[in-house]
Amino acid sequence: MKILIFGSSSRIGKVFNKKFNKHYIINALRKVKPINSFKNKVYYNSLTEPKILTSIKKSEVIINFTGESIDTHKMFISNILFVKKLVNLINKYNTSCTFVHFSTCGIYQDLSSEINFINEKTSPIPFQRYAKTKYIGEQYVLRRCKSKNIVLRPAQILGQGMSNQSLHRLKYYLEKNLFFYINDKNSIWSFTDINDIFKILDLIIKKKIHYNGSINLASTIELFKLIKIIKSKYSISSFQPTLNLKFLNTFIKPLDFIGIKHPLDANVIKSLTSKKKYSKGKVKRLFTLSQFHNVKF
Repeated sequence: MKILIFGSSSRIGKVFNKKFNKHYIINALRKVKPINSFKNKVYYNSLTEPKILTSIKKSEVIINFTGESIDTHKMFISNILFVKKLVNLINKYNTSCTFVHFSTCGIYQDLSSEINFINEKTSPIPFQRYAKTKYIGEQYVLRRCKSKNIVLRPAQILGQGMSNQSLHRLKYYLEKNLFFYINDKNSIWSFTDINDIFKILDLIIKKKIHYNGSINLASTIELFKLIKIIKSKYSISSFQPTLNLKFLNTFIKPLDFIGIKHPLDANVIKSLTSKKKYSKGKVKRLFTLSQFHNVKF
């Protein structure tokens, strides 16, 4: 099996190489900095270079791990323009391949508070630049790609090889007795175990998935259960009160008005008060998603 990867230098690209090293993997890399752990490397500046076109033509599976989530100026180039160019080249040179594009469940972040149950048919309304550009890119794949194509939408990816910064920050706040619930303890926190991504990619590579479209890969856990697991794992003894958001806003809004930075920005508050659950119907036909206690971090 010949697999062409874009975004090999990302965390998920690196762990994919280790997990699937039995296959012939071609790593397409923009950076000239050597990455010795990769066997087959193709450095490029443009997708239209002959060595990249040859790799596209000969690959049975093409996986796009690329994505920009930090630099707003690069989001359009990476999340939209790059995806469009790659899809157009696949349409021109290799419609017999399977194209796997990684998007994000973050496209659902700005849904109405009335929508608490999400499946692949739920229409997202992304406003944040990252989510908006990822959504535009994935829709180009779903609507324009002439080869077999699958868009995977993970939530925050956890597990060995991932950064897991949000969990480490949460652990820090619990140790310092600084964490509190907002409104209630039953908010929902979403994640994706890296092993679930390995499972679905293995099925795709083995040609056991026979449909085009998008698949959400989000597991969920109630916030109080997540806190309980982390406290138990690290023997943390602390108390977490529950504070009303309207009460908190009396302190937060003046800080925002005068430009003082604080950890409770709009995104953090949204993540700590979310009630949104993801349907497992589509992925359940393939395998069972992991629960949080299975995640290694």
